[in-house]
Amino acid sequence: MLATMKRALTGPAEPGRPGAAAPLRALIYNRVSHDAAGKGYSVAEQERENRAECADRGWEITAVLTDNHVGASRFSRGDRPEWRRVTEIIAAGGCDVLVLWESSRCTRDLREYAELADLCDQHNVLLSYSGRIYDMGDPDDRHRAGSDALDSERETARTRKRVTRSVRRRKAEGLPHGKIPYGYRREYDPVTREYLRQVPHEETAPIVREIARRLLAGEALHAVAEDLTRRGIPTPRGAASWQPTQVRRVGLSDTAAGLITLDTGTRVTAQWEPLISEADHDLLVARLTDPARRTWRDGSTKHLLAGLAVCGVCGAPVRRVKNRGSPSYACSRGHCVSRSQAWVDDLTERIIIERLSRTDAAEAFAADDPAAVDAATEARALRARLQTFYDNLDLSAAGLVAAERKLLPQIQAAEDRARRAHRSPLVGSLAAPDPAVVEQRWVRLTMPQRREVIRTLDLVVRIHRTRRGVRKLDPASVEIG
Repeated sequence: MLATMKRALTGPAEPGRPGAAAPLRALIYNRVSHDAAGKGYSVAEQERENRAECADRGWEITAVLTDNHVGASRFSRGDRPEWRRVTEIIAAGGCDVLVLWESSRCTRDLREYAELADLCDQHNVLLSYSGRIYDMGDPDDRHRAGSDALDSERETARTRKRVTRSVRRRKAEGLPHGKIPYGYRREYDPVTREYLRQVPHEETAPIVREIARRLLAGEALHAVAEDLTRRGIPTPRGAASWQPTQVRRVGLSDTAAGLITLDTGTRVTAQWEPLISEADHDLLVARLTDPARRTWRDGSTKHLLAGLAVCGVCGAPVRRVKNRGSPSYACSRGHCVSRSQAWVDDLTERIIIERLSRTDAAEAFAADDPAAVDAATEARALRARLQTFYDNLDLSAAGLVAAERKLLPQIQAAEDRARRAHRSPLVGSLAAPDPAVVEQRWVRLTMPQRREVIRTLDLVVRIHRTRRGVRKLDPASVEIG
């Protein structure tokens, strides 16, 4: 390493002279954390200075690698593919010196710096930045470079602390924070570029409202996602294909309801125009977080009672099968019962139409029980409160366990109350005094919407055994209550 350091400091000997040495092979690495325009001006300037450094010292540039718009701290989540190539080249003996604009360009993570220092020492690679050369095999050089790396990590941690405090303050005041949410755009002063307001986006705000309306009406996540994709509507990240998880995130967004939930669980009104009402938002949260909804994937279910009706013998859900070539519902566990699918569907639909054509049905199902909204709000506040304990790194394990024992049962109870009181507005839109009108509306529903109606009416369909040898379908063998 001593000979390499001497060549690095003095430059290569003049070609043709006795003892002339080959120039050092230099590997240049450039990086910048934030380049919103994606033009890479900062990394371009880094490269120019790094190239000039190599030229002044007579080094031969073997490669120039750049990671643009990606962080390098322990808080960063972005991938740095070119940095991985740097470490691979060093490990393979492909360079003699790693050239950086400054220490923080390679990393702001002390742990990662230590790994780099060991790698350079092991493969006799020098480190060059800010006009100086460091030998990682020399304790003094290693100490100086380590101090620079420690300062870089501290600077990042301080910046993160300031940003976190600023975000908390803005959230408490109901102001926008972080990335621009889907459905909105931000307006800035044309001269000072200071933030003015957050307003609904002319193109994406209607999509947020549409998603909320369709989910409240009982449409499946996958059906909404497929329709948005078919219509060529870009996703929140600009991709062409929507996924059910993306539709769900839009539906659960506090932002769309003009709300901000603080770390303490307190909910404050935001200083921007909501796209949906607070009541609709709470109903969406109750619907989309219902564990029963995730148990049976309605988006792909093509049969009215598959997974909803139960076996009257063992209580297991029924599934749709072919019984001697005839579509039937059968016990999914022990084959206890089997009944004609068309007959059970027809019997169930007649019960639904009868209930929704009662004189008080329209009023009974016109609005959601206020208890559902209150319970959903309470559950969210409790979950946010629990999250503060998870985020508290100073909290002991015993303290976290105590917090979970206290809050988790309360969260479960509040969510259960919200689900029991929740009523889909789809049912209210079906209700009418005339059974013929109800039937006309029913047949226009999709299968996921029909299953949503069954859940909202809290119908339990039990298929019982019939007497052996009896082939006639007996309505008494199907209990609907």
